[in-house]
Amino acid sequence: MGLPDPDAVTMRVDAHHHVWDLTARDQPWITAAMAPLRRRFGIDDLAPAAKAARITATVVVQTVPDIAETLELLDRAAATPLIAGVVGWVDLASAEVVDQLDLLQAAPSGSWLVGIRSIVQAEPDPAWLLRPAVLGGLRAGASCGPAFDLPGRGDQLEAGGGGGLAGAQRGLRPGPPPTPGQTHPDT
Repeated sequence: MGLPDPDAVTMRVDAHHHVWDLTARDQPWITAAMAPLRRRFGIDDLAPAAKAARITATVVVQTVPDIAETLELLDRAAATPLIAGVVGWVDLASAEVVDQLDLLQAAPSGSWLVGIRSIVQAEPDPAWLLRPAVLGGLRAGASCGPAFDLPGRGDQLEAGGGGGLAGAQRGLRPGPPPTPGQTHPDT
């Protein structure tokens, strides 16, 4: 990973930052109530605020369930000193989860992949985490290295905390409460 300013006494890291370009892909989670966000947000938007706050590194986090976005974020991280890592996306319910992780990690910029995120709280099924395909994906993915970030609702966390997630449970956490009309509750 490319961590900036190795001579700094103290690093300050923004551990969760999103970037997006609406000309590259839509962000359907941005509702009408969130209209000010319906524009491009890039590292160039973050850099001045980061500098003013003495932030020396950031971790960018996926915004949509699209492996192509993760590959783009990895490339951006490799080219941008401010980015220290990427939390990307793979389809945890897919039988190809290991192949997807291999693709990301084998990319020229794959060393910036530090985590995998799935917006569990967007799944209507409270037991989504316990579906056999998802459990298989979590177990397979756990052997590949990146940490999981699995923000979920209380009912999902309760169901997922029942023991079926051995080896992958380290990523379960409560997600932020959704705003009215929001389909992707994470801003």
